[in-house]
Amino acid sequence: MRVLLVLAAALIAALGKETFEGHQVLRMVAKDEAQLSLLKQMEDLEEEYELDFWMEASNVDAHVDVRVPLGSLEAVKLFLESNDIEYSVMIEDLQMILDEEQEEMDAFTRDAEPRNTDSFDFSRYHGINELYRFQDMLVAENPNLVSKLVIGQSYERRPLNVLKFSTGGSKRPAIWIDTGIHSREWVTQASGAWFAKKIVNDYGRDPALTAILNKMDIFLEIVTNPDGYYYTHTSNRMWRKTRKPNPGTSCVGVDPNRNWDAGFGGPGASGSPCSETYRGPRAHSESEMLLYPYGYTRTPVKNQAELHTLAQKAIAALASLYRTRYRYGSIINTIYQASGGTIDWTYNQGIKYSFTFELRDTGRYGFMLPASQIIPTARETWLALMAIMDHTSKNLY
Repeated sequence: MRVLLVLAAALIAALGKETFEGHQVLRMVAKDEAQLSLLKQMEDLEEEYELDFWMEASNVDAHVDVRVPLGSLEAVKLFLESNDIEYSVMIEDLQMILDEEQEEMDAFTRDAEPRNTDSFDFSRYHGINELYRFQDMLVAENPNLVSKLVIGQSYERRPLNVLKFSTGGSKRPAIWIDTGIHSREWVTQASGAWFAKKIVNDYGRDPALTAILNKMDIFLEIVTNPDGYYYTHTSNRMWRKTRKPNPGTSCVGVDPNRNWDAGFGGPGASGSPCSETYRGPRAHSESEMLLYPYGYTRTPVKNQAELHTLAQKAIAALASLYRTRYRYGSIINTIYQASGGTIDWTYNQGIKYSFTFELRDTGRYGFMLPASQIIPTARETWLALMAIMDHTSKNLY
């Protein structure tokens, strides 16, 4: 019996997912600059105490969210209390929420696979192969509007699929949308699939979208970090980075949103391979916010006034549906300094209208947004996207 128990334990360790029993997510607020400095110092202890910052320290009175393992809770709470830093427990036991999420997903696995995109369930989370099948079905159903481009492979040889929505013509201006760059933020990939179906459904019916597609193409990459996304479903739900090994260390992956040649290696990205914000050795070519460049410098972009006005318009459109309140502004002034970011790079390449959405949730769930909020999140975000796309199509450059 003892041998069987040992073998069973070994099998679970080899094949099971990483668990987070007793992990708490704490929400902290700095009352003054001195406390803000202390919270920023906590970020330097990320690896020592295995801290996972969901929202980093930025400004006084702005909340900071951090996942703390059971073994580090006493030390972290003592540090906060001894420095009179206000905190609350946002998530009491992370594993309980993960178990609820998995139970809901397991209940759906017994359902038959969808035969077409009309029967695809956009109100639940899907694994990567289901999202790949959805893309193939959408292309097959709409050959005159949608095509699939494979722009490369991930480190683990998964295809990097991009859906192209086009009414014909060559060398047309285009809009690029990608979702899921940080693999654990499942609501983004789910929203990306909803956007794809929305474009197909609304073309020829919605005058604004029809006018956009008659003038421009739309490119949509639903799973930007496929290896990381697969890993969140099979091994570690909290995984954020890519999955390529880093030489000289057992720590894997880079933060794909700190790995671009825009202020690469500057403040706001880590040089440690074990950090969640590891920038990598070199650049390649949660939250309810709408952000525009820059993140790596306080120098404003040339058309900051236009981007700020457009962001304000987009957020007003978003809030019109469920009254969800988003913050907006440049990355560095709205959240924190972050170097090597995607939209800083795209802007520097001449993409004038470069934006990042940080989708729900700032409330109880953080990255663990319940599936019941997928469609509301996608619907309100679509209104903001349409505001940006409409402005872009009317202000080509």
